[in-house]
Amino acid sequence: MAYGILLWTASTGLVSRVQVTGVDSVPGANGEGIRVLGGFGNAIELSAVRSTIGPRILLDSTSGARVSADTLAGRHRLLRIRTATGATVITNNVFSLNQQSTDPPSGGSAMDGRAALEILESAGVTVSGNTFTETGSTAMDAIRLSDSRGAGVTISASRFSGGRYHVRSARSTWSLSGSLLENAVRAIVAEEADTIAMTSDTLRNGQGRGCVDVRGQSSLAVVNGSLANCTSATADTGMAAVTVGGVGAILTVPG
Repeated sequence: MAYGILLWTASTGLVSRVQVTGVDSVPGANGEGIRVLGGFGNAIELSAVRSTIGPRILLDSTSGARVSADTLAGRHRLLRIRTATGATVITNNVFSLNQQSTDPPSGGSAMDGRAALEILESAGVTVSGNTFTETGSTAMDAIRLSDSRGAGVTISASRFSGGRYHVRSARSTWSLSGSLLENAVRAIVAEEADTIAMTSDTLRNGQGRGCVDVRGQSSLAVVNGSLANCTSATADTGMAAVTVGGVGAILTVPG
């Protein structure tokens, strides 16, 4: 089948306490577990989605959608948000980035760019109180942002553990606050013309490969943060705890 659940231009719809698994695909579809296409004020809550060919959950051209208290697992695109408008809220979800026995093997983010939570060409997205965990490997990126400007993306009170990169961004405006990020290959990687504000976050990196790496004509502000064990001689990467490089780049560290 093409989808487990499809909401198409529906408004104020609610998908609650469901389990979706084993969603295959057909020509012209991508096998999403739950797809919300268009519409306003739709919500997905207290649900679990497993073993899908496409993203576990896809919000496509939605306005004011909410994804709350769901459980999503796999070395996979778990939640994809594309061209969303209004106040999109992603809160209190559990993202497990480990390979699942029911999924085909994946080389991870370095192979195809996928991330657990992808926010593409969307503004006004709030990500709060979520957990992102990968154990035993460093294959997956937790969050990827691309071309998200305007009101930007707000990430707060979330916990990240393990994996490749915790947040990877390009051409996006976003903030991170009150969050714990530990033991990824690198916590923050910004690749091109990003505007980033980090406030009261704790970053730790047991691999010693640097915590924050911002490139291109980007702006980074780090306020009242704690960065620990971000570099080590054994890693031998030449990275600093915070690296900013590029013509016109701006770094502000007021506290």
